[in-house]
Amino acid sequence: MAAKLFRIVIPVSGIEPAVRFYQRLLLVDGVRQTPAMHCFPLGQATLACYDARADGEAPLGPAPQPICISVEENLMQLRVRAQQMGAREIDPEPRRLPGGEAGLYLTDPWGNRLAMVDSNSMHWGVNMPAARARVALPETQSVLLFRQDFLNAVKGGEFARVKELLALDHDLIDTVDNSGASVLLVAAYKRHERIAAYLLALRDELNLCEAAAMGAIEPLTALLRRQPERVNLPGADGFLPLGLACFFGHGDCVDLLLQARADVNAVSRNNMRSHPLNSALSQTSQECALGIVSRLLRAGANPNAAQVSGHTPLHQAAGRGLMELVNLLLSAGANPAARADNGATPAMLAHRGGHAAVVARLRAYEHSGPAVVDPFGETMMF
Repeated sequence: MAAKLFRIVIPVSGIEPAVRFYQRLLLVDGVRQTPAMHCFPLGQATLACYDARADGEAPLGPAPQPICISVEENLMQLRVRAQQMGAREIDPEPRRLPGGEAGLYLTDPWGNRLAMVDSNSMHWGVNMPAARARVALPETQSVLLFRQDFLNAVKGGEFARVKELLALDHDLIDTVDNSGASVLLVAAYKRHERIAAYLLALRDELNLCEAAAMGAIEPLTALLRRQPERVNLPGADGFLPLGLACFFGHGDCVDLLLQARADVNAVSRNNMRSHPLNSALSQTSQECALGIVSRLLRAGANPNAAQVSGHTPLHQAAGRGLMELVNLLLSAGANPAARADNGATPAMLAHRGGHAAVVARLRAYEHSGPAVVDPFGETMMF
């Protein structure tokens, strides 16, 4: 006779609260088999909550692998109920599981990872690469779930999961998010450098925005040579190549784009309304930001360019206490009295950040307006 799986054990600490949790999660009462074990009949197998302490044994840790449980109800309805009951680490929406089914991961209060599987997508004994083709969901829904799972993995920095899903379907490399940004850009925006490098290696071609964001100088050179008219066209998410090169700190790409007549004062076509100077001042490295800001100012960037919030580059530099950048911007004509939409001046932001030297510099400059020599050799009066 063939072997059959008859019981799956879920380690818990406290049998009574565990019974209440699983009764509500599974909508099944189950039966108490021993003082330490409560069993829930689920099809051909039994799910058993077991509290080793009630048997006088040392407590067991969580199950080492996710436990897959097939359910017939809507997964989002189940998600709401699980959240109300205290489940943790719940997927925001259904995803494609490694076996190909549509499912939802969650963690019970005792640390056990559960994969709640949509019974309509369940299958038995197929290998992973073939699984997706055999799922009983409509094809469009299947593809969307699979792509959403991949996008979630990229956003969450789950490198192993990204590799796993790409092994199942290489076409996932073309996934985009709701704004139209490619997963390569999403990984870059999230600063998941390992994932971004991996995706970059798998891409056959890059567009201008991707090449600028990744600092891929050779593809960028080829694209600008082939399509110079696209240098000032935004990507699908509204950001422009020059702004992206500035944001990610690729000075060589900034130089190349400026040589190709990129508009140094172009504004992103999205709700950020960001100029290249604003993007450059988002750099974590002051040295890198200083070099790129110098390039942009030399090319004619407006030192008072304001983002959607009204914050100018001087607001950004002052708020971070970056004295060298503050001096550079002042020398180029930045207005120390500029006010953001909330009324804040650069000095106010410096004060909030505890940057006393910057506050003193700005206030002295604002009141006296001395003649200064800019970094490019011209005397300017304020």
